Amino acid sequence: MGPGALCGKAVRKQTLNEIFSPSSNETPDVAYGYGWYIKHRYHTTRISHSGGTTGFSSYYVRYPEKKFSIVVFGNQDEGLALDPIIRAIERIYLER
Repeated sequence: MGPGALCGKAVRKQTLNEIFSPSSNETPDVAYGYGWYIKHRYHTTRISHSGGTTGFSSYYVRYPEKKFSIVVFGNQDEGLALDPIIRAIERIYLER
């Protein structure tokens, strides 16, 4: 998402707040809000979504309070685990 969408220019701020707010609970620790997984990690809110299609995988993680995002793409859809890559990047930048 570009800065316009997140600043309320392309999408109303009220809509963004609704999208990134929990609408159901997947587990006691993880909520789900309109396509986004929402949880607390590293003492702040973590918003994420992963997916892919034939020959492609992706994982997006956003820490809005820290103004920090991670995006990982892979040219493989089976057997490619992006979660360990995301967690390694999180540890490097957020475990301080």
